[in-house]
Amino acid sequence: MLITPLSEDELTSLAKAGYLVRPAFLPADTVQHLRAECLNQYTQGQMRAAGLALSGIQTDIRRDHITWLDEGYASPAQQAYFSAMHALRTQLNEAFYLSMASLEAHFAVYNVGDFYQAHVDAPQGRSQRVISASFYLNEAWSAIDGGALRLHLPSGVHDVLPRGNTLVLFRSDHVLHEVMPAQRQRLSLTGWL
Repeated sequence: MLITPLSEDELTSLAKAGYLVRPAFLPADTVQHLRAECLNQYTQGQMRAAGLALSGIQTDIRRDHITWLDEGYASPAQQAYFSAMHALRTQLNEAFYLSMASLEAHFAVYNVGDFYQAHVDAPQGRSQRVISASFYLNEAWSAIDGGALRLHLPSGVHDVLPRGNTLVLFRSDHVLHEVMPAQRQRLSLTGWL
């Protein structure tokens, strides 16, 4: 899938601020298919309560349900997402002299009251995740719905609402972030390069 490459301003934002936000990342019909697939997997009981590496499920730290995606068995909508993310991976590798070679991703569902406490995606000593990607599948999201992605940056706290078809990229090793409690069901496709 062809996507508009990241602009110089977006690349600068990622390099200097540690994150970037791109609205209208994929075609609207692709987002609708991804939303339907995410909801279907949840309602069919194909998602499990998310856990923490080495610690298992700890509902005082995170309360979401996930299912990992396998690129080899991806639907057409998932393939469109993977293709777009691989194009971004190539551009980021070239722009920042990185050597990111893979992508992992999962659907995530946060129900009313669900959250994920502040954390980094690549703790010290674990370098397989370089860039984190949160892609939102929600319809008509507003501030009263909660569920913001809260980024703790050197410049201060920045909240990103999980509006449908918005992609947020940020440094996996440096950006402390959390998911604020949702006031309605919140859907996303989360990935790491």
